[in-house]
Amino acid sequence: MEANQVKFEDAFASLLERQVEGVTGRSIEVINASVSGWGTDDELMYLMREGLRYRPDLVLVGMTLHNDVQDNQDEEFHVFTDGRLQEKPRSEISIGDFAFLQMKEFLASHSHLYQVLLRVKRFSWVQQEGNRLSSHVASLIKRQSTPEVVQAWDMTQHLFRKMKVESLKQGANVAVFLIPLWIQVSEERLQGFLSEHQLSIEQIAIDQPQSRMKAIGQEEQIAIIDLLHDFQRAEKEDPRKLYLLDDGHWTAEGHRLAASVVKERLSHLASCGKTPSVSC
Repeated sequence: MEANQVKFEDAFASLLERQVEGVTGRSIEVINASVSGWGTDDELMYLMREGLRYRPDLVLVGMTLHNDVQDNQDEEFHVFTDGRLQEKPRSEISIGDFAFLQMKEFLASHSHLYQVLLRVKRFSWVQQEGNRLSSHVASLIKRQSTPEVVQAWDMTQHLFRKMKVESLKQGANVAVFLIPLWIQVSEERLQGFLSEHQLSIEQIAIDQPQSRMKAIGQEEQIAIIDLLHDFQRAEKEDPRKLYLLDDGHWTAEGHRLAASVVKERLSHLASCGKTPSVSC
């Protein structure tokens, strides 16, 4: 959703703003508060500390199913113990740590050697995180969930519950649209993934993450917009147009399709005479 890979006017937020204005005939503003690498925990904390100051009518979450659940397990801002979600106390950075960060920023801007070392370190980190993420995706689509995955989903549900509570205090509704995994859209990608993890098609339920989020939406009365079938249909009609090769982020076509589907589903909710937080 940060959409660094496409032009600003081709990104989901810009497209959704124009499309909803076209339907309603009213001037609206879609604020893109997304940051690459954020999970639900990060999004909730940003919403509470900054996002609600904009007094939104709707908090719309684009959920990346393959890494948002994993990111929540890092418990950066909330801890989840014995079925309870608890916010971590806020800690201020020390003067010494701040000075150290400033020094690293200076070196990153002025030292060629330091820049080379950063690239080497980041390359190693990216490889490690890529392997970790791939294993996590395999655990999400396996029919038999591990205790770790079950707990991660439980924490995710509690985070969305708190997000809805905090949003409603300010008069805002919450809706979530589910960003499909590339392996859910492309048969070619799926076969390569199964081979890599030595899995058979019988061992997985490819839409299991979507099913889990729909169950959460039902329990928490949060509208869930599933893009999977629309993306699968578009992939069959014109393969490899939705995702950037060897990247996994959306192309401009992917952003355009997502904005169109989300606009239609939000319009459908409105036509039911209900708020986006209630399915119809």
